[in-house]
Amino acid sequence: MIDEPLVIPISPDAALMRLAQVGGALERHPHIAGALPAETMSQLQASRDTLMQALAGADRAATESALRNAQDHLRHLYEAVSRPGLWSEEQAEAVYRALKFPDSLNRAVQPVDATSVLATFSCPQRQVLTALCFEAAPGAIGYWLREIRLIAGEEVEDPLVECDGPFFRRVRLSVGPHRLRIESRDVSSTALSDEFQIEVPNACL
Repeated sequence: MIDEPLVIPISPDAALMRLAQVGGALERHPHIAGALPAETMSQLQASRDTLMQALAGADRAATESALRNAQDHLRHLYEAVSRPGLWSEEQAEAVYRALKFPDSLNRAVQPVDATSVLATFSCPQRQVLTALCFEAAPGAIGYWLREIRLIAGEEVEDPLVECDGPFFRRVRLSVGPHRLRIESRDVSSTALSDEFQIEVPNACL
C-alpha cells in the first residue's frame, strides 16, 4: 500500500488541503473528472464537509473517522487515475501534475513547485523570523532550504535549514532580498526547485 502523504495525508489539516486541491483540479480539468467514477466529486465534497464538521465540533472520534474516510477517497481516486491504459504517457504526466499526485511510473523524488511558496514574518524580541510554507513534493521525505549568494563574483548555494514537512519555521534571515531554492529529498535522491525570491521586512522598527 502506498504511504505517500499526497495520497494518504496523515493529519486532518493536510487532508483538508488535499481534498480542496484535488476537488479544485477536477473542476478546472473536466476531462480528468469525466474519466473518473461519476460520484468522485460528490464524495470529495462530502469528505471535506464531514471533516470540517468533526473539527468544528472538537470530536476526536469523529475526526479520526473522517480522516480515515478522506484517506480512503483520495487513495481510491489515485488508484482510479493510475489505471493502466487510461491515459497516454503525456496525458498521464499532465494528470498527475494537475492533481498533485506522484507519478505511478516515476518513483524519483520531484522538485517543489516554487510558485507555491508563501512567506510570513514575525518579530519576537526584535528579531525578524521568517516562516516559509509550500506544497509538498511527490516522493519527498525531507527538505533543505538553500540560499543563493554572490561571493567574489561567483554564485554559491548554502544550505540553511532542513525539515521533514513542507514548511520552515523561525528561519533567521537578514533584512532585505534573498534568492532561495528548496531541495526535496528521499532516501537516495534529491531534486531542486526553481529559484524564488523573498524580501525580509525591517519589521522591528
